[in-house]
Amino acid sequence: MFTENISRDGMLLRWEDASGRLPGAGEMLIVEVELPEREGFERRCIRCQTTVARVHAEPDAAVVWVGLRIHAMEFRVAQAAPVHREAVSQKGYGSRMF
Repeated sequence: MFTENISRDGMLLRWEDASGRLPGAGEMLIVEVELPEREGFERRCIRCQTTVARVHAEPDAAVVWVGLRIHAMEFRVAQAAPVHREAVSQKGYGSRMF
């Protein structure tokens, strides 16, 4: 999954692996968004407590759009993803779902 857009109230994720389990509307998720690395600083992320607002899949598309409502967010030092969680990134940005 990739973070397409984020604000203080919401987040839009591009979910490219629609063959796996997709979250449903109303489901609560904790999402970590990796921030770009900066020389001389620890890796950081934003940990967000969210609720799925909507899930939209276009016909014949490999991408599913997931809209999240953010209830709380916290900046923290990024941790290495455990084996059962997969971190993805694009141009230094990415998301992990717990």
